[in-house]
Amino acid sequence: MFPRQPTYIGFSGVIVIAFIWTSPVQAEENYVELWRHGRYTEALQAVEEASQSTTHFSLAQVRDQSELLFLTGRVDEAIEVRRAVTARQPLPSDLVRLAEYQRYRGRWEDGEQTLERVTEQVQLLLQYDSITEEEWLALGRLNELQGADAKLVLVHYRRLQEQQNSVEAHVAVGDLALATAAYDLAATEYSAALELDAQNQEALSGLLACFHESGDRRAEEVAAKLAAINPNHPRALIIAGRRHLDLGELEDAEEALALKAAVGLLRFDQAGYETIRLRVLEFNPGFAEFDRIVSEVAARHYRFDEAVALLRAAAEIDGQDPGIRFDLALNLLRLGQDEEARVHLQAAFQDDPYNVHAFNLLEVADEMDSFAAVGDSLWHLQLPALEAEVLSTAMLDLLNQASSRLEARYEVDLERPVIVQMFRDHDAFMVRSTGLPGNAGHLGICFGRLITMDSPRARPTGTVNWQQVLWHEFVHVVTLQKTRNRMPRWLSEGVSVYEETRRERRSNSHHLPRSALSRAYQTQRRRRGSYRFYRQQRIGHHMGAEAAGIPLYADLTSHRKYGLRRHGERPGGC
Repeated sequence: MFPRQPTYIGFSGVIVIAFIWTSPVQAEENYVELWRHGRYTEALQAVEEASQSTTHFSLAQVRDQSELLFLTGRVDEAIEVRRAVTARQPLPSDLVRLAEYQRYRGRWEDGEQTLERVTEQVQLLLQYDSITEEEWLALGRLNELQGADAKLVLVHYRRLQEQQNSVEAHVAVGDLALATAAYDLAATEYSAALELDAQNQEALSGLLACFHESGDRRAEEVAAKLAAINPNHPRALIIAGRRHLDLGELEDAEEALALKAAVGLLRFDQAGYETIRLRVLEFNPGFAEFDRIVSEVAARHYRFDEAVALLRAAAEIDGQDPGIRFDLALNLLRLGQDEEARVHLQAAFQDDPYNVHAFNLLEVADEMDSFAAVGDSLWHLQLPALEAEVLSTAMLDLLNQASSRLEARYEVDLERPVIVQMFRDHDAFMVRSTGLPGNAGHLGICFGRLITMDSPRARPTGTVNWQQVLWHEFVHVVTLQKTRNRMPRWLSEGVSVYEETRRERRSNSHHLPRSALSRAYQTQRRRRGSYRFYRQQRIGHHMGAEAAGIPLYADLTSHRKYGLRRHGERPGGC
């Protein structure tokens, strides 16, 4: 956010007038340039020195001072400075920003009162024939903060775009789309903004966040462009921290308090984690996002029990946040607790009907209502009726064989029952596993006690050995439970592939005859997931390897073989 060039937009859609804010501050280095390059403390010092040395300190510079105070962590001071601005000139843009400061600080009642003032000022503005572009954008942001329907907010922003092709309007739409996980729209809007201003940091950071969340490899290129301009951009630092955590580079991931707390959690430093959490909640008692951020990190490291506990804590702080309820549902699903997860999914979707993942998961839950349930205290199979008739006995035999062989070898007592869910449609399998359809490379996914997988009829005849897939995923059950989900993903994959090939050599197993499935398949049209919505998603499932192809799996297996040659077969060891 820098000094801007606002334009006036008439309610009839006619551009009335434009003017430029200029900055008379000339310190040893212009504070705007310092700010632009991420030297926030120096920029703030330059502004404060200028304010003391001149009697003509403009209101625009006071706004900049408040923003720099906020960026440097002096939030209480930022609130007071911005409050002084609103006392002199209570524009919606200043009031909305003040409300955002107050919410960030945990002063929710103050924030609501400020938003009420915005509404009053809007009524005054509506008496005039024109309104600046900045105030128009502030009205849209007001609607967002008050929980208005995203489609209505988009219409508001589009009305501005029809008359003014500005960077700020594109960024506003991009931010709205990003908040609702509409990554394709967000990327389009941020890219349009960058066509107008290739170095706009809000557009670059938004595009970076969009690519990061959708798993687009172009994120690295955008991150490099932004870092060349401003190596200290807050959003970029947080994304970099999350990427470091994903790669296990804990020392490089401590740029933000929530990520630092996540590092403590991953290092089993519970005391350090609690200390940071108390510090954050003392600053803002309503900041449920802290626990949610840490839960995301825990989940990406397959520590779903901890993720659920964190999200329950977040829900105690803000039980109305649909994002928290959705994340809680998703992690409960990963633990096989489908019934409770469905309650939270329904609540999340009711509050946020644009949540594509929630919609897809609820559709698949409805489909699973017709599944047969087969098993005992050890195994719980959920699969379509035809699969249950043809495959369930063979599946239970294979699981019992794998259990007797691998539990003894790895000296582990598994948490029971182990749940296996099989789907006749690949998109349904992927939705149940990740919330999104697609990604044909995955045949099965293990979450520790839960296995999800394709049915043989989800793939072309003869292309998949379901026994091999189930054995592979069951090895994950063994190794992940043995290590309480604290095993590096690459090592778990290596062990699974090793044990899978070891079984193949020993049993010389082949595809189970599937004539019954084939005959049944010919008599019914396979659903192709027309009810499911698509968004770009991360390459590879969850914490799975990106582009997990045969060369990678072979390499992982070689690690396991090397360990055996060097150290021999050790009881209970991976």
